[in-house]
Amino acid sequence: MFGAMTRREWMKYGDKRPDALRSAIKNGDAVPDVDGKSLEIANSKENMNAITNFMNSKDTVFILKLKNGKTVVSNKIGKSPLFGGKGKGGGATGNTADGESLQCLYLAAMFGEGMDKEFSHFTPEVLKKYARNIQVDTAFEKMMGADAAWHISAYVSGQALYKKGYVSNSHIFHRGSKTMDAIYAMKKIAFKNDKSPALNNDKWNPGDIWAVKKGVTPTSVLDSSSVAALNASIKDAFLKRTIVGISLKQINKLTKTAKLTDYNLESGKLGVHRYTKSSLKSNKPGKTFWTFKGGYIFFDSTNKMDVRAPTAMGALNVEIIGKGARGGRAGYGAIVFAAEKFLKVKLPSNEELKSMAKLLQGGRNERLAKNLYNKVKRIHPEIGWDDFWKEMKEATPDRLHANLGATEIIHAVDKANSRDRNAFVSFLVNKAGSKTDESSVYVKVESS
Repeated sequence: MFGAMTRREWMKYGDKRPDALRSAIKNGDAVPDVDGKSLEIANSKENMNAITNFMNSKDTVFILKLKNGKTVVSNKIGKSPLFGGKGKGGGATGNTADGESLQCLYLAAMFGEGMDKEFSHFTPEVLKKYARNIQVDTAFEKMMGADAAWHISAYVSGQALYKKGYVSNSHIFHRGSKTMDAIYAMKKIAFKNDKSPALNNDKWNPGDIWAVKKGVTPTSVLDSSSVAALNASIKDAFLKRTIVGISLKQINKLTKTAKLTDYNLESGKLGVHRYTKSSLKSNKPGKTFWTFKGGYIFFDSTNKMDVRAPTAMGALNVEIIGKGARGGRAGYGAIVFAAEKFLKVKLPSNEELKSMAKLLQGGRNERLAKNLYNKVKRIHPEIGWDDFWKEMKEATPDRLHANLGATEIIHAVDKANSRDRNAFVSFLVNKAGSKTDESSVYVKVESS
């Protein structure tokens, strides 16, 4: 399971690893061998001297006496997380998913063994006892293969979550489980009931793991009749500590302190923004509508939305760019929803845009081209038909698609009145920056 603690490994960071061994022995904690099995090392002066003599010599190994009277050679001790190592056989990894599942395991083990136990106490043998007490989508061996930093983070974060009262022994801890899937499925239903494009799971609630009280099911306490109802019930469950979403940021040192912050507990005031202007081409000399790809919607004077397809023939999105802007992206579903809600315009679907692009390719449909031109000319009166038509016939399908989509969006904005334009822009800026009343409460754990 673990690599061997050779002399090179023992001495790699000066006194750090020998000191970790001394500390574990003094605390009465077992130390894993290379197979992950616990070694109960005697807390004796003889053993402490053996460690010190090894450090002061050039010996390749040292020998320690176990509590059962047997001995262990130092290179049979495993390079476990206590010494900054990670498992070998389980596919050693820094995968975040494995680290998140590991957090669930540590929480269960810490409640089972006692919150007063030191980090060194939680050997693979100890942790394995609690693998059945959690609901995660990662095998025990893979969790043991997580980087040492994830083991440290799980311990430090677990202590903080317990001390601040977010988790208790009455919880089951979930990562990628059916219960966790059920929570996000209810989110999908709530947005569907509101006839609103659903936020991505992470934007609605970035809980990496969930603490759910034993005997509780999401459907028994959460209300998916609307987004507002769901978020209110999530908040109620959060405050009662019935269902708690937890976002994890790695804390890679035992000496660091965890900071816990509640998000979306209080409804924040949504940002209000003002439409400035739109453009379907670059303002650089010599650039035309067809040499550009996409468009811009300017707001609050200096900020803008970059309207474009992120991939060839992919659905368009908007990305917020500008000094002082929050940033982020909003997808085509949000754009279509906002256009219908605020501009009273039904935009074509991405499939319809792709079909239209094919009809325009090589100038096959002049009537459709004229319709597109008239919309472009409303934004850019200086563009003439002859040049537009000539360049359009040479445009690639993905450029036709991107410019069609951008024109449909920007033309709809341009036709609207000032109030509706501002509402459209405000919605997308807030959506892109995850500053909406559609996100639900969670606690974030990170290094202070």
